[in-house]
Parts: sequence; C-alpha cells; structure tokens
Amino acid sequence: EASGDEDSKDMIDEIKDELEQLKVQLQPLSQRMHKSLIPVLNPDDVEDLTSSDVVIDIRAGTGGDEACLFAAEIMAGYEAIAKSGGDGGKSWDIEILSCSTTDLGGVKEASLAVSSRGGGGGGGYGYESFDVASDDAPEDEDMAQKLLQQLGPYGFFQYESGVHRVQRVPVNDNKLQTSAVAVGVLPAIPEGALGN
Repeated sequence: EASGDEDSKDMIDEIKDELEQLKVQLQPLSQRMHKSLIPVLNPDDVEDLTSSDVVIDIRAGTGGDEACLFAAEIMAGYEAIAKSGGDGGKSWDIEILSCSTTDLGGVKEASLAVSSRGGGGGGGYGYESFDVASDDAPEDEDMAQKLLQQLGPYGFFQYESGVHRVQRVPVNDNKLQTSAVAVGVLPAIPEGALGN
C-alpha cells in the first residue's frame, strides 16, 4: 500500500515538473503570438495607425426599436472608451457629428469623430521596443498595455468595423429578439490633405 502512495507522489512531482516546463515554453510562444497580432504595416500606414483621428459611423440594422437601443449602447460604449483614451489613460476628444434618435432613447444612426488632440494615445508605434528573445522582455499584460497606449483613435477602433449582433429579451418586449448594428470606422482626413 505504501508503494501506491509513493507512485502518487511521483506522479504529482512529474506533473508539476512538466507544468513548469510548459510554462517556460509558453512565454516565448505567447510573446510571438502578441507580435503576430500586430498588423504588418506599410511604413506609409504607420502614421494612420498611431495618430490618425477616426470617424465612427453607427447604424441600427434589423431588429427595429431594439436595434436602435443596441446602437445607443454601442455609441455610449465608444464614447466612454474615447473619454478614457482607449486604455492609454488619457482622454480623447469626441464630437458627435450627427445623431438620429428614437422616442425610446435609441439611435437610428450616428457619426462620431474621435481625436487624440485631447492628449491621449498615439506616438511611437512599433514593435522594435520589444525584444522577444531578451531576458527583460515584458510580461504579456505589460506588452499588451504598452501596445494599447501606442495606438491613436483609429488604431484603437479600427477593428470595431463590421456588424455587431445581440440576442436578448428587449425592454420593450417579452420574447428573445435578434438585433444588429453596423459600425463603420474610417481614419479622419486631416485638413489640407486633399488637393483641389
């Protein structure tokens, strides 16, 4: 019976050793994954990603009033994110260019302009500051935080473009409903950038 306890302890020790080896192997893989998630940029596009302002277009789709309520929630979320400067901690300026609302407080369509001129985001995009092979490479959370801080409004919001869908029981009904909202994200064109 004693050999059974020894076998269990040996098995636990072996599992712990293997877990430690896997943790060591996971770190460089995780760092490479973070690096691969960063878009491969044409040097001409780097400025757009880091410092470009953004225009966000939100339009309620299928789902009637519930889609409009969902669009209002998305708009409020984007405004809250912009006021916090993404995860960069500094506030971005936000301007509502147009907004068409419903009687229930929903949004049929809205256009927002988010600008980093308020002091947040942007500046120094690049992965070269992370040497994945070095011993002092940042932890995954530190790396993700630093990358978020480098993004300007367009870099932060660009992946929000597309159709957002929700299934829920709306406040104005008692059955499950599917609603959709379309979001378009475009870099703002700086004044004077267009020729005559």
